[in-house]
Amino acid sequence: MKKAREPVYLDSQDTWPAEKLRRLQFRKLKRMLGHAYQNLPFYRRRFEASHFHPDSVKSLQDFLRVPIFTKRDLLREIKEKGSFSVGTETFDGGERRSYA
Repeated sequence: MKKAREPVYLDSQDTWPAEKLRRLQFRKLKRMLGHAYQNLPFYRRRFEASHFHPDSVKSLQDFLRVPIFTKRDLLREIKEKGSFSVGTETFDGGERRSYA
């Protein structure tokens, strides 16, 4: 008779209780918003125009206040500013350049 195999988990987070996982996801999302606000002018302008600041996010419900944007908004940004920076990459009229 074959011995039953133990389940293999890729990450310990796979077995976390739902509430612990939600707290981790919340912290990561909030950190991402903070990074966008601090380092990416496009997002900072969007947030400020909507009177939104990442520090104001205290619950998952607060994420509903994050300003949204469309592909058209991004294309307009590229046309007006000549580029759109995303972290370490810049997109300018179809060309993509990476910075270390």
